[in-house]
Amino acid sequence: MGQMGNTFGSKSVSMGHARKVWREVKDQFPAGGVVTNISDWLSNGVGKIRCGVFAKWFDAGSNGGKKVTCYTKEQILATLSPTYTAVAEPSGNPKTKGYYEKSGNDYVATTDTSVTESKTYYEKHDAAGVASLGINGALLYDIDIESGDTVATATVVYAGEMYSYMVDPDVLAAVKDLAALSEIKFVS
Repeated sequence: MGQMGNTFGSKSVSMGHARKVWREVKDQFPAGGVVTNISDWLSNGVGKIRCGVFAKWFDAGSNGGKKVTCYTKEQILATLSPTYTAVAEPSGNPKTKGYYEKSGNDYVATTDTSVTESKTYYEKHDAAGVASLGINGALLYDIDIESGDTVATATVVYAGEMYSYMVDPDVLAAVKDLAALSEIKFVS
């Protein structure tokens, strides 16, 4: 049992991993920040943000204080795929305009040379890329979430050595070359 270090309150809970996430912590941002997206981590009203989760620490100024946004695997991987939005009022030649149609769960380039009224056409937008999230570190500790009303703070490490086996392989591939994470080394 340990005292919760990054959630306000005085409740004792069991926490931690069977395996270490950090081999060495060299530096962290000068102050923890309030987690801005607790609801992204809730499942059936409770949740946990694990140590080592990639995050964006930022200073919202004198009125907002220090903030931390913790990114889920799904949020990180979503930045790697293009998005499609429906064209409100398609006109002209859909093929030359580069419109797409939905086929099952996929989007395919249309072959239509004139607008078919019964179809929905889509415009493709390039993937934003993981850098668009502003990730600049990873969490030092787990955060237990008791409800959607939990107010939690987080410590974000921006320099150190993290065990690569503790990071989802797809997430690691997405973030390992981010310039903002250049001081975090992923080790075996």
